[in-house]
Parts: sequence; C-alpha cells; structure tokens
Amino acid sequence: HRDLHSFPTRRSSDLLQPLRIINIIFLTLIFLLFSLYIIVGYKTIRRPIMRLAAAFRSVEGGMLSGRLDIRVNDDFAYLYSRYNEMLDELQRLIREVYDGKIMLQRAELKQLQSQINPHFLYNSYFLLHRIIKTQDYEKAVRLSREMGAYFQYITRNGADMVSLEVENEHARIYAGIQAMRFDERISVE
Repeated sequence: HRDLHSFPTRRSSDLLQPLRIINIIFLTLIFLLFSLYIIVGYKTIRRPIMRLAAAFRSVEGGMLSGRLDIRVNDDFAYLYSRYNEMLDELQRLIREVYDGKIMLQRAELKQLQSQINPHFLYNSYFLLHRIIKTQDYEKAVRLSREMGAYFQYITRNGADMVSLEVENEHARIYAGIQAMRFDERISVE
C-alpha cells in the first residue's frame, strides 16, 4: 500500500482554474446573446413602434395622407393596416361632414331664396300693374319678359353650378328689374 500522502496533490485553486475560464466564456456568451437580443428587438419592435408613433403625431397635426407601408407580414403589419384603415375612415367622415355642411348651406340659401322670391315677385307684379295703369306698354312688355327670364332662372332644375355668362345675364336682368322699380332713385350701368 502506498501512503495517501505520497500522491501528488493539487491545490484547490488549480482545480478551479478551468471552471473560471468556463465561467468567463459563459458570461461573455450571455452578454453577446443579450446584446444580439437587444439589437434584434430594437429592429423588430422599437423601430416599428417609432414609425407608428410618428404617423399618429402627423395625424394629430392634421396630416391625413401619411399611410404606412407594410413591409413584413407580422403583428405590426396588422397594426399598420388598421392604422391605414383608420385614415381612410377619417377621410371618409371628414368628406361626409364637409358634404353635409355644403348641403346644409345650400338648403339654407334655397330657404332664403324662397323667402325672398315671393317678396320680389309681389313687388314686380305690383310694378307691372302700375306700368300697365300708366299705359306704358313697351315698358310693361320689357318688364314681363325680364320677369319671365328671372323666374325661369330661379326655378330651374339644373345643377347648382352655372356658367359665368349665365350668372352675369341673371344679375343683369335682376338689376334691370330693380332699375325699373326704383326708376328715379337708382341707375344701373
């Protein structure tokens, strides 16, 4: 038998040396993997979130044309497509409200016209009556022709848009009728 003391002994620090190296390699590998995870996470999460946040800021500023391009089919593609659909819906609603306001303004204008037209009609007929009583038939014919043209324009079933030439003729006819009505007080050129 040999004595146990006769074997060469290693110090415990010599035995732990390979474990320290493995520990350093392991920690370095974990650090590198964590760094890679952060870089990949930044590209796959942070950038798309920043793009979406910037797009929402532009909408808050009133810019409704900034659609997001969908580059990859992932969860952000769903968010981007929903964002784009939201923009489309906002634009549709804005158009709807705008069109509604235009229609309301046109209705109010037509309402005002309908209130003005009977008054103008009564005054014009009263003027025609006075002219006929004075036996100025030439003036009565001219006034009745102008009144016919005026009310034909007012009661037309056409579009709200007319040419400048037609609108100018209507204004000339209206001014001519008013000039006959207030013969001594106004003159129209």
